[in-house]
Amino acid sequence: EDLSQKKALLSVQELANDVKYTEPMKTDWRPPRHIRETTEAERDKLRKKWHIIVEGEDIPPPIKDFKDMRFP
Repeated sequence: EDLSQKKALLSVQELANDVKYTEPMKTDWRPPRHIRETTEAERDKLRKKWHIIVEGEDIPPPIKDFKDMRFP
């Protein structure tokens, strides 16, 4: 794996200070109900349409619009 891919989400300050994250951030944010209630087939269809490649466990559903993320 390319070094630039491993560090793509780190800020310049984090890179300069050699910050390493070992644990995921804790959050209580969840997608809105209408998104959580989509079927796996609907989610797969959106991922295929938008060329989203995922792997792992407990993968969140894709969200069509930024406003649906409902950030505080």
